[in-house]
Amino acid sequence: MPELALVGYGKMGKLIEHLAPEYGFHVALKLDEFNNTSFEGLTAENFRGIDVAIDFSIPSAVPRNVEGIAALGVNLESEPPAGWNTSIPSRRPSPNTV
Repeated sequence: MPELALVGYGKMGKLIEHLAPEYGFHVALKLDEFNNTSFEGLTAENFRGIDVAIDFSIPSAVPRNVEGIAALGVNLESEPPAGWNTSIPSRRPSPNTV
């Protein structure tokens, strides 16, 4: 069963946690405002064995979460939160990046 990390554990994170087993996923990590306030949850130890992360965090946290999770080599799906910031696209890899 693939291991899933939820980054941002509000309504959507809780819904995904509820539905994950039905779709063959196990939620192995949940990061929220209590355990990832200063991005301290983005560690190799926490993400060991994680197959994919889904980021439902607040707009201001998305860039650091994306960069930190990508640096760990974990696949990431980041859903545009309400108030999506126009500076986010500038952080996407260039088309020449593999």
